[in-house]
Formats: sequence, structure tokens, C-alpha cells
Amino acid sequence: MRTHLTWSLGVAKLKKNPIRTAGFTLPAFRSASGFRTCPAAGQCAGWCYARQGRFTLGYAAQAYERNLASVRAWLSDATLATRLADDLRYLHENRCVDLFRIHVAGDFFCQAYLDAWCEALRMVPVRAYAYTKMHARLDWSKVPSNLAITQSFGGKDDALLDRSKPHSRVFPTHEERRAAGYADGTRDDTLAATGVVKQGLVHHGVRRLTEKQIIKLRVLNAA
Repeated sequence: MRTHLTWSLGVAKLKKNPIRTAGFTLPAFRSASGFRTCPAAGQCAGWCYARQGRFTLGYAAQAYERNLASVRAWLSDATLATRLADDLRYLHENRCVDLFRIHVAGDFFCQAYLDAWCEALRMVPVRAYAYTKMHARLDWSKVPSNLAITQSFGGKDDALLDRSKPHSRVFPTHEERRAAGYADGTRDDTLAATGVVKQGLVHHGVRRLTEKQIIKLRVLNAA
């Protein structure tokens, strides 16, 4: 058996131990057809690292579009949770994957989609983590304990973000991240799987931030 969807495989360090990871990706912000994969995205869409570079080129972009088409089709026929569970099980048992990132780009674009992931992770109790800007738009009460969720600043619902729970911000520099008291998740975002409350990521897109974007980020981070 092969996976139903396209995943990226890699190795990361978590608490200084190398672990095998897999990431699932949708088109960032919106698909080629205009479907919004990140409905709550706000200012972040202007500097999103996944809307540039390798994410937008050739095979990668086509794979992310296929992933989106597949999950939407399988949501319609109620087979998505089972297919996701198949993938998680296969990657864990045959590729020795220990940790899964849901959405290297994209987000939980509707409740049924979030519910399918939660059901799959209950069927296959591997460890997974995800960032989201949908914290105020979906019901998170049924999220299983093996899925770590990090709220992400930069969306339309920042005012409703619970800062006592894991959350992340993007900073222009490491100096600003450290001054704000945020742990470094730039080089290894598996920090998000550990429940750290304040996670900071320094912008690392192919295109450098413009002066206007840096000002916007600083205003956002001062709020």
C-alpha cells in the first residue's frame, strides 16, 4: 500500500533526540481555483513563507492542489477520516514516522475537516501537531490528546486568541523574539508538539520582508 495523499518526510530534533517526521500540506492561503484554505488569514498572507519559493513551483504546487482536491472529495463521501488513518498508520509502521505536522501550509478550513483529522488520530494514536488561525471559528473541544494545537497570530481573529494557551508569533529578528520572551521555533518547529506556550518564529521566506511589512509585524507584536 502507498499513501492516499502526498506527504513530505524529514528528520527533526525534539528534546535533542532525532525523530522521523512527516508533513501534510495544502496550498497556502487559497488554491489555484480560489478556494480559501486559510479562511481566518489576515495580515500574515502578505508575508507567508509558503506563498513563495519551492511551495509555488512545479511538482510541489501540483501535489498540494491534488491534496486539497482529494480531501474535499473525501469529505463529501465521508471517507476522509479512514483515508487519513490509513496514511498515518502506513507512515508510522513502514516509514518509522514518529511525529506528524498537519499543514505545513493551509489550515483546518471547516469543522468537518478538523473533525476528520481528530477521528483519524483517535484511530491511529500517533503524535501530531498543527498551527491554526481558526481558533475562534471552530469547536476544538473534541481534539484528541495526541494532537497539539498552537494558535497563530496574524489572522482576522487575533483579539480572540487565548494567550494562556500555546500560541506563536512571527518576528523580523531573533533579537525581537528574545526580547518578547518567545522560545525559538524557527529552525525546528517541532517545538509546537511540546506544548510550549510562547513560540516565536523569525520570518524565513525566500523574499525578504519589506519595510512596510516589518512595521506591520512590529505593530502586531506590540498589541
